[in-house]
Amino acid sequence: MIKLHALIECAVAEQLTQTFQRKELADVFSRFELSNTKTGKLALIRALNLLRGRHVQFIRNLSELRNALAHKVQNVNVSLVKYFRDRTRNHKPNELRKFADQWAFAIKVEGEEYSDQPMARFSAVMTAKEIPDGVSFDRARALLVVPKTAIWFTALTVLDAISLCNRYGPQMWSFLMECEDQRDCEDWVHNLFARAKVGDPGLPEQMAREYERLIPGV
Repeated sequence: MIKLHALIECAVAEQLTQTFQRKELADVFSRFELSNTKTGKLALIRALNLLRGRHVQFIRNLSELRNALAHKVQNVNVSLVKYFRDRTRNHKPNELRKFADQWAFAIKVEGEEYSDQPMARFSAVMTAKEIPDGVSFDRARALLVVPKTAIWFTALTVLDAISLCNRYGPQMWSFLMECEDQRDCEDWVHNLFARAKVGDPGLPEQMAREYERLIPGV
């Protein structure tokens, strides 16, 4: 968890550097506290709308967990299974669902429906085949049983969103996650470039070809 937090913190600092297109600010951003809601890296991320709110909340939660592991000697041999079960012991079903949605939105369980906005481009799909009859299996149960796996996949989703923002800008997430068919995508792109005041007339086509190269068949 400490290493994962360090990786995401570096990625967020790089995201801010890329956004401002000023390499000389890299060292400055790297020294900002990550999760300070007023002056930290995530405060800038939220103000600039570079990541979705759920992504930002996951990073904040990870920071809290990292601090608990790094600064409390009694957590030297902590079990993440016990940690999350203790955190949720008194949660009602709807509270547990919300808690799991914060930590494990990259986990999907077959047969379970999700009404929230799409947060993960790639999800880890789990089945309930190994669960005894009569025992419900959902995203919350997955988090409590295999927290490392749930956190790891969700962290990869956040890093993926950061990478897309760095390469194409924050609007790329909407392009990928909110357009349901090709016509929607085409309308979205035309509207985007109509508002973008692009100086190079060939830039849209150039970006489209590069995107197709990166993800063949898109």
